[in-house]
Amino acid sequence: MTPKQVFVALLLGLTAILPSQAHADVLYTVFNPAAPPFPFTLFIYEAPGFITSDTTVSAVQLNFANPKNTITSVAFLPDSITHPGMSELDVFQSSAPLEQVRYYPLGTFDAVGVTAGLPGSQGYPNSKLGVAVPEPFSSGLLGVGGIGLLWLRYRRRAGVPQPVFRSGSACAMRPSGLMQLAGGTLLVS
Repeated sequence: MTPKQVFVALLLGLTAILPSQAHADVLYTVFNPAAPPFPFTLFIYEAPGFITSDTTVSAVQLNFANPKNTITSVAFLPDSITHPGMSELDVFQSSAPLEQVRYYPLGTFDAVGVTAGLPGSQGYPNSKLGVAVPEPFSSGLLGVGGIGLLWLRYRRRAGVPQPVFRSGSACAMRPSGLMQLAGGTLLVS
């Protein structure tokens, strides 16, 4: 296969893979911007979508659990039973305190943004919940850009003449790899 065919095959492969990954993962992060190390991150959980029903997640399912805490599980309660009209997040640990409770405005788990905990929450007023939806095509765009850079590197190493552009000047490629600018200056690529 020629390098051009390999390049086209890689691009087609990327376009075939990316649509299958276009589901909306949601990142839930509980952090405290005022606690060292700044910010102190308690945990990060990547959910397959917005949490809209009571969900309990074990520590193994968390993407990150701060080693300073002994988290065993986390419970997301979009509509708290003990505090109606609020969303509740319970962090269970194997050491004291055994349970950390955080309250947020109703609908926090299915809205993108950063929300401070309500009064009565563990870490109030500094504890915050971040909800983010990463753009699914970012990694694909980085991959295509990387392939493009590799292609340019290949062309330079293979000795393919590269056009040299200067603003406001017309140029023409010569078979020898020299450029003829409109002003009469020859440049070697």
